[in-house]
Amino acid sequence: MVMHSALTRKHKTESILGRYALAICLCAMLAMPTFFGCGKPGLELIPITGVVTLDGKPVQGAAVVFQFQGSGPPARGVTDQNGQFQLTTKKANDGVVAGLHTVTVLGYLDTPISSSDSPPDSDPEADPNQPRQGIWFVPERYSFPQTSQLTANVSTEIIHFEFPLTTEPQE
Repeated sequence: MVMHSALTRKHKTESILGRYALAICLCAMLAMPTFFGCGKPGLELIPITGVVTLDGKPVQGAAVVFQFQGSGPPARGVTDQNGQFQLTTKKANDGVVAGLHTVTVLGYLDTPISSSDSPPDSDPEADPNQPRQGIWFVPERYSFPQTSQLTANVSTEIIHFEFPLTTEPQE
Protein backbone atom coordinates (compact mmCIF):
# COMPACT_ATOMS: atom_id res chain seq x y z
CA MET A 1 0.00 0.00 0.00
CA VAL A 2 2.85 2.38 0.83
CA MET A 3 4.48 1.61 -2.55
CA HIS A 4 1.25 2.36 -4.44
CA SER A 5 0.86 5.67 -2.57
CA ALA A 6 4.45 6.67 -3.39
CA LEU A 7 3.98 5.79 -7.06
CA THR A 8 0.70 7.72 -7.24
CA ARG A 9 2.36 10.76 -5.62
CA LYS A 10 5.30 10.50 -8.04
CA HIS A 11 2.92 10.22 -11.04
CA LYS A 12 0.90 13.23 -9.83
CA THR A 13 4.09 15.28 -9.43
CA GLU A 14 5.38 14.31 -12.89
CA SER A 15 1.99 15.05 -14.46
CA ILE A 16 1.79 18.46 -12.76
CA LEU A 17 5.35 19.28 -13.87
CA GLY A 18 4.46 18.19 -17.41
CA ARG A 19 1.43 20.49 -17.42
CA TYR A 20 3.51 23.42 -16.20
CA ALA A 21 6.24 22.74 -18.78
CA LEU A 22 3.65 22.67 -21.58
CA ALA A 23 2.02 25.86 -20.30
CA ILE A 24 5.39 27.63 -20.11
CA CYS A 25 6.27 26.53 -23.67
CA LEU A 26 2.93 27.73 -25.03
CA CYS A 27 3.19 31.07 -23.20
CA ALA A 28 6.73 31.56 -24.49
CA MET A 29 5.60 30.76 -28.04
CA LEU A 30 2.77 33.30 -27.81
CA ALA A 31 5.02 35.96 -26.24
CA MET A 32 7.81 35.61 -28.83
CA PRO A 33 6.44 38.28 -31.20
CA THR A 34 6.84 40.86 -28.44
CA PHE A 35 10.53 40.05 -28.05
CA PHE A 36 11.35 39.74 -31.74
CA GLY A 37 10.04 43.10 -32.84
CA CYS A 38 6.69 42.37 -34.42
CA GLY A 39 5.80 45.97 -33.63
CA LYS A 40 8.35 47.34 -36.13
CA PRO A 41 6.73 49.84 -38.46
CA GLY A 42 6.76 48.83 -42.09
CA LEU A 43 6.86 45.09 -41.42
CA GLU A 44 5.50 43.60 -44.65
CA LEU A 45 3.40 40.51 -44.03
CA ILE A 46 2.08 38.08 -46.63
CA PRO A 47 -1.25 36.39 -45.80
CA ILE A 48 -0.91 32.65 -46.36
CA THR A 49 -3.02 29.54 -45.96
CA GLY A 50 -2.10 25.94 -45.41
CA VAL A 51 -3.24 22.43 -44.62
CA VAL A 52 -1.84 19.89 -42.17
CA THR A 53 -2.62 16.19 -42.60
CA LEU A 54 -1.39 13.15 -40.72
CA ASP A 55 -1.28 9.93 -42.71
CA GLY A 56 -3.62 11.54 -45.25
CA LYS A 57 -6.24 12.73 -42.72
CA PRO A 58 -6.80 16.39 -41.65
CA VAL A 59 -5.36 17.35 -38.26
CA GLN A 60 -7.67 19.47 -36.09
CA GLY A 61 -6.50 21.66 -33.20
CA ALA A 62 -2.75 21.64 -33.87
CA ALA A 63 -0.65 24.77 -33.34
CA VAL A 64 1.35 25.70 -36.46
CA VAL A 65 4.35 28.03 -36.05
CA PHE A 66 6.46 29.56 -38.83
CA GLN A 67 9.76 30.79 -37.32
CA PHE A 68 11.58 33.12 -39.70
CA GLN A 69 15.18 31.98 -40.23
CA GLY A 70 16.38 35.57 -40.44
CA SER A 71 15.64 38.41 -38.07
CA GLY A 72 11.90 38.56 -37.80
CA PRO A 73 8.90 37.57 -35.74
CA PRO A 74 7.28 34.14 -35.80
CA ALA A 75 3.75 33.62 -37.08
CA ARG A 76 1.28 31.15 -35.62
CA GLY A 77 -2.11 29.61 -36.26
CA VAL A 78 -4.32 26.67 -35.31
CA THR A 79 -5.71 24.05 -37.66
CA ASP A 80 -9.47 23.71 -38.07
CA GLN A 81 -11.50 20.50 -38.58
CA ASN A 82 -10.25 20.31 -42.19
CA GLY A 83 -6.60 20.73 -41.17
CA GLN A 84 -6.58 24.26 -42.63
CA PHE A 85 -4.82 27.19 -41.01
CA GLN A 86 -4.02 30.87 -41.50
CA LEU A 87 -1.12 32.59 -39.79
CA THR A 88 -1.02 35.54 -37.42
CA THR A 89 2.00 37.69 -36.66
CA LYS A 90 0.52 40.93 -35.25
CA LYS A 91 -3.23 40.70 -35.77
CA ALA A 92 -5.60 37.91 -36.79
CA ASN A 93 -4.68 36.25 -40.08
CA ASP A 94 -2.33 39.05 -41.18
CA GLY A 95 0.28 36.59 -42.42
CA VAL A 96 3.99 36.06 -42.19
CA VAL A 97 7.25 37.75 -43.19
CA ALA A 98 8.57 36.71 -46.63
CA GLY A 99 11.53 34.33 -46.63
CA LEU A 100 12.59 30.93 -45.36
CA HIS A 101 10.88 29.61 -42.22
CA THR A 102 11.30 26.58 -40.00
CA VAL A 103 7.84 25.14 -39.38
CA THR A 104 6.64 23.28 -36.30
CA VAL A 105 3.30 21.58 -35.69
CA LEU A 106 2.33 20.95 -32.06
CA GLY A 107 -0.50 18.52 -31.41
CA TYR A 108 -0.65 17.66 -27.69
CA LEU A 109 -3.48 17.09 -25.22
CA ASP A 110 -3.15 17.05 -21.44
CA THR A 111 -6.02 14.83 -20.29
CA PRO A 112 -7.11 13.35 -16.96
CA ILE A 113 -6.59 9.65 -16.41
CA SER A 114 -9.93 8.13 -15.51
CA SER A 115 -9.92 6.14 -12.33
CA SER A 116 -11.94 3.00 -11.70
CA ASP A 117 -12.63 4.45 -8.21
CA SER A 118 -14.33 7.56 -9.66
CA PRO A 119 -18.12 7.64 -9.77
CA PRO A 120 -19.39 7.41 -13.38
CA ASP A 121 -20.90 10.90 -13.28
CA SER A 122 -17.83 12.64 -11.77
CA ASP A 123 -15.98 15.34 -13.71
CA PRO A 124 -12.22 14.55 -13.78
CA GLU A 125 -11.47 18.10 -15.03
CA ALA A 126 -12.94 19.53 -11.80
CA ASP A 127 -10.41 17.70 -9.60
CA PRO A 128 -6.97 19.39 -9.73
CA ASN A 129 -5.41 16.34 -8.02
CA GLN A 130 -6.66 13.98 -10.73
CA PRO A 131 -3.69 12.21 -12.35
CA ARG A 132 -3.13 13.41 -15.91
CA GLN A 133 -1.42 12.13 -19.00
CA GLY A 134 -0.15 13.81 -22.12
CA ILE A 135 -1.23 12.51 -25.50
CA TRP A 136 0.57 13.52 -28.70
CA PHE A 137 -1.98 13.51 -31.53
CA VAL A 138 0.75 14.74 -33.89
CA PRO A 139 4.09 12.92 -33.54
CA GLU A 140 6.30 14.80 -31.09
CA ARG A 141 9.15 15.21 -33.60
CA TYR A 142 7.11 17.81 -35.52
CA SER A 143 6.88 20.03 -32.41
CA PHE A 144 10.51 21.13 -32.29
CA PRO A 145 12.51 23.16 -34.84
CA GLN A 146 15.49 20.81 -34.47
CA THR A 147 13.48 17.71 -35.45
CA SER A 148 10.46 18.82 -37.50
CA GLN A 149 12.33 18.89 -40.84
CA LEU A 150 9.53 21.17 -42.09
CA THR A 151 10.32 24.40 -43.92
CA ALA A 152 8.41 26.98 -45.95
CA ASN A 153 9.81 29.58 -48.31
CA VAL A 154 7.18 32.32 -48.28
CA SER A 155 6.90 34.81 -51.14
CA THR A 156 4.13 36.76 -52.82
CA GLU A 157 4.01 33.95 -55.41
CA ILE A 158 3.84 31.10 -52.88
CA ILE A 159 1.01 31.67 -50.39
CA HIS A 160 -0.36 28.15 -49.77
CA PHE A 161 1.51 25.37 -47.98
CA GLU A 162 0.65 21.73 -47.42
CA PHE A 163 2.28 19.64 -44.72
CA PRO A 164 1.56 15.92 -45.21
CA LEU A 165 2.85 14.54 -41.90
CA THR A 166 3.35 10.84 -41.24
CA THR A 167 3.13 8.76 -38.09
CA GLU A 168 6.24 6.81 -39.03
CA PRO A 169 9.47 8.77 -39.70
CA GLN A 170 10.40 9.02 -43.38
CA GLU A 171 13.94 8.06 -44.29
